[in-house]
Amino acid sequence: MRDRNKILLLFLAAIVMTLPTVGVRDIITSHEGRVAQTARQMAVSGWPWNAGTVTIPDVSMRTEPDGSKRLLPDPSLPPLQVNPWIIPVISGEARLQKPPLPYWATAVSFKLFGVNEWAARVVPTMLWALLTLIVADLAAMLIHPRMAVWAAGVWISSYFGFDEFRKCMVDPYLAFFSIAAVWTSVRAMQNAECRMQNESADAKSSFCTLHSAFCILFYVFLSLAFLSKGPAAFVPVIAGIAAAWSLKRPSHWRIRYRGHIAGIFVFLLIALPWYAIVWHRFPNALLLWRYESLGGFGEKNEKPQPFWFYLPQLLLIALPWTPVWIAGIVISLRSKWRRGAALIWQGLIVLIFCLVTQKKNAYLLPATAAQTLVAVQGIRWLFAAARKDRPTPIVWKLTAILIALFAIGIAVGFPLYSRGFENDRSAKGVAELITRQLPGSGATLHFESLPPDAAFYLPMESPGPGSSNVKWVVIDDRHNTIKEVPRSFASLFPGRTVKEARRVPIDMYPYRWKVFEVTLGR
Repeated sequence: MRDRNKILLLFLAAIVMTLPTVGVRDIITSHEGRVAQTARQMAVSGWPWNAGTVTIPDVSMRTEPDGSKRLLPDPSLPPLQVNPWIIPVISGEARLQKPPLPYWATAVSFKLFGVNEWAARVVPTMLWALLTLIVADLAAMLIHPRMAVWAAGVWISSYFGFDEFRKCMVDPYLAFFSIAAVWTSVRAMQNAECRMQNESADAKSSFCTLHSAFCILFYVFLSLAFLSKGPAAFVPVIAGIAAAWSLKRPSHWRIRYRGHIAGIFVFLLIALPWYAIVWHRFPNALLLWRYESLGGFGEKNEKPQPFWFYLPQLLLIALPWTPVWIAGIVISLRSKWRRGAALIWQGLIVLIFCLVTQKKNAYLLPATAAQTLVAVQGIRWLFAAARKDRPTPIVWKLTAILIALFAIGIAVGFPLYSRGFENDRSAKGVAELITRQLPGSGATLHFESLPPDAAFYLPMESPGPGSSNVKWVVIDDRHNTIKEVPRSFASLFPGRTVKEARRVPIDMYPYRWKVFEVTLGR
């Protein structure tokens, strides 16, 4: 009971150290911008049941010069009227590369709290806090009941998870639901083991009911992970289940089909309707989803990285617990399978993602729970080294002090760093200047060319095609390489001629964002 109260206190600490400052960082990357701007379009259209329709062009699959594949507008096809809650829309085009759950969650948050950075990130932030409870329970089942508190402490004091779950992106949703699915699977296996140790009829009936409930809950989480990032959700979940099954004795490898049959039905009921609707409207979407999900295993060559890219990154991702994480790896390799489940879980995820040509640290978010458990194995070894049976009180206290210092340092340092350095890259300031100057300039914004993180801070309304022959084009020039007016504006306006282009004198440090005024002719 005392450990349970400590875990609840750590869960509350996770909320307190995150919610007040989750909005201090501006939307500064295209990854966040795409989710936030797509959700913004949903929110401004109304609630799903009474949303106003949006006119978008129909699309066809095309291959870009860099080898990437996209569904791009096809002017030869008639335009479509769509509900943005069903067919996600960004910059006047369908956004079908990713499933809609992150957009839905962000749009609901916008409807409740207004369109701002805090509302864009509050849902993934709360998911990170909830994982404090799940990771603690996993540590109790996979390592030792007394290590649950320390697992919760390591989780809230690790920077990588803290930082990535404060971004309005798809990966935090995938990470939460895949980790939660593995947790329910381990819980079901734990329940099966308890059932075998209790032979009474009432206990068996209760355990069977509980086992079926956990099976159904597993498929609920799996379906939500599938609605977050498609088939990629199966990778961390299968890796976690494989690791958990390594703990079971052969006599426990019996599957209760009733719970799984009901669970598969629930999975199909939750996960497939959106895909079916989109596939009916956009048959080419199937090719896009295959490319997005499986193209990374060789076909997808956007920003390719070498096979070993994640290996040095793991040392940084484990901060500030890298030393005890390394110790946990050593202990897991030297111990029996029961102590190696977390290492198997993390290792399988990293190995599979190493085979994907496109690599980003955010892709490893589903492995953070396993990484925390490996670090807890290292802490347990330190406790054992301090004293063979029970560690001395000073070791417990020093570890608790370290967790508190790391957590406080992360909670305080994150907003200071965001305000002092990261927000310099934001389009928020230049967007405010454009919003003030645009009404009196006689020009309209060219929305299709806007970077998503810039579009989030600019007006949502897009004027009709004949409303103005003068367009403002916002360019993300992060490397400050554009010295003259670009000659590529003609490609932005097919069927029109560019009569004149000039630089609009809106400059803000560090001059990342440049604005050009383009005058069009027939």
